[in-house]
Amino acid sequence: LIGAFVCFFTNSFASGYNIGVLNLPEQIFKTFFNNSLNHNRVVTVDSNQIELIWSLAVSILVIGAMITSIITGYLANLFGRRGVIFLNIMLGLIAMCLTWGSKYMSNIPMFMAGRLVAGFHTGIASSIVPMYLLEISPKSCSSLFGTLHVMGLNGGLCFAQIMGLESILGTAKSWQLLFFVNAMFITVGFIGLFFMPESPVYLFVVKKREDSAIQVLEQIRKHPMEVADDIANLRREQKSEEVGNDSLLQLFKQSQFRKGLLIVCLLHAGQQLVGINAVFYYSTNTFRGVGLSQLQSQYGSIGCSLLNTLCAILSSRLLKTFSSRTML
Repeated sequence: LIGAFVCFFTNSFASGYNIGVLNLPEQIFKTFFNNSLNHNRVVTVDSNQIELIWSLAVSILVIGAMITSIITGYLANLFGRRGVIFLNIMLGLIAMCLTWGSKYMSNIPMFMAGRLVAGFHTGIASSIVPMYLLEISPKSCSSLFGTLHVMGLNGGLCFAQIMGLESILGTAKSWQLLFFVNAMFITVGFIGLFFMPESPVYLFVVKKREDSAIQVLEQIRKHPMEVADDIANLRREQKSEEVGNDSLLQLFKQSQFRKGLLIVCLLHAGQQLVGINAVFYYSTNTFRGVGLSQLQSQYGSIGCSLLNTLCAILSSRLLKTFSSRTML
């Protein structure tokens, strides 16, 4: 439970928060970009150029996430799951410092750097959290633990949009506090890092420390039978690692994995093609474009996020009743 708590607040919730934090106060950030350029006497800009800067501020997070999501598996084997989670906590705090400081220095490059680092944080979280939670969770709870990252992601996104309301922190004077709020959640979760166990898979398979892995399993499992089953699974995984059939290319070459891997890839592609990222980042602007007022557009965005969060929670409950295949 401690491991789930740490992952939830420092990675999943914080990542969702970074995704949704720019949506509602969009006009506030555009004004900041314009004022910063005028303050530094860089160049006179028009609305189209401000839109371009805004688009970069949004998309640079996705670019950062793409970069780190590719290398997270390597980092997890190099530094351990707990080590990577600690690294990601530091990235989250660095991102906050950069975006916070950009307000007082009227510095757009600093703001962009903060968003890029937040993207690094998001990309690592998208890989390390499911990996760690599935490696420490018992089989009976694997489905629930598997959906925890998605629930945290959507919960953080929704909370960020609520905090971005003009009546809370979405103003020209207080927008920097939006990023400080996220740092508070990361800091609270960081305290639990000192009490969370390392992944038994990492200890047993990667580091070959069988005694340490067994000790961790005895702490996080209720019954000796569960410990024995997990040890047997770890031995099988260790043999598989020694054979060396764990590369992505090998997965495509082996017919028993090819179909399942293709289905998963298509599902992920379908999720992106439905335009979910446009909803996350531009829903307020979209609602305003169809004639809604600024406040109505903001409430519409929050409504979409609430629906997304409720569906994530509902899916975790349904997985207890229906199989993953039925849910798909």
